[in-house]
Amino acid sequence: MFYSKNEKFLFNKLYHPLDEKTIKRYDKVDEKGERFKQYFDNGKERRVYLKSSKGKPMSDVWTDIIGFQTSNRGGETLGFDGQKSEALIKRIIEASTNEGDYVLDYHLGSGTAASSAIKMNRKFIGIEQMDYIDEIAVERLKRAIDGELVCISKSVNWQGGGSFVYCELLEDNESLVNELEKAENAEQVKIVLNKAIDNGKLIPSVLPSDLKENEEDFDKISLDEQKNLVMELLNKNQLYVNLSDIDDEDYRVSEADKEFTRSFLQKI
Repeated sequence: MFYSKNEKFLFNKLYHPLDEKTIKRYDKVDEKGERFKQYFDNGKERRVYLKSSKGKPMSDVWTDIIGFQTSNRGGETLGFDGQKSEALIKRIIEASTNEGDYVLDYHLGSGTAASSAIKMNRKFIGIEQMDYIDEIAVERLKRAIDGELVCISKSVNWQGGGSFVYCELLEDNESLVNELEKAENAEQVKIVLNKAIDNGKLIPSVLPSDLKENEEDFDKISLDEQKNLVMELLNKNQLYVNLSDIDDEDYRVSEADKEFTRSFLQKI
């Protein structure tokens, strides 16, 4: 997702550079030494100058960017399933934003969008729920800031620099999810379920009394089925503490975390 601070909707038309065959057609030179090609329209001379040509407009199909399925892009691959090349993301960012705009990647993954954005003088916000972010995306952004000369760095004349803030959301039901995944028997699953019941962490359509009435049926199913059932019952809208609850004493959010959160949001 891309956001331009200047436009509600932005699309920058992109062009392929002229090939050598096309450039040779600009075979005339004027008194200032500028190359142009000449043609006549109703007997009048017309000139098209090489320096004013933007190139060949790009189509909707981009076959000039090699995918990771056929090439490792000179060591760019990080062994991450679904990783995109910086060349591809660069083109999308060029078409959708101008310098200084925000690039939002809500599935940060290997960090390709964020790494490309910082090299192209865009601001970025990356969101990731999986724990591989420390070893992959964060380390990749550190290398980009240090001025790595790989991927699109040379094409955008990247010299390094910039910074980013990395923080984790305060867990709410996510802590119960982690406990549930580690449960090794039915009793441990019930402990998680009871915590959810006692703290009002179930989906709104489920009544605790209904669960009590069906406890015998719950005991008859397998451990995996029990864990899957409890996972479905947990309210996924409460995986993390919402901003509106930051001052709720039950969450015990420290003053330092409150101050950082408000400061972070003011900078976006």
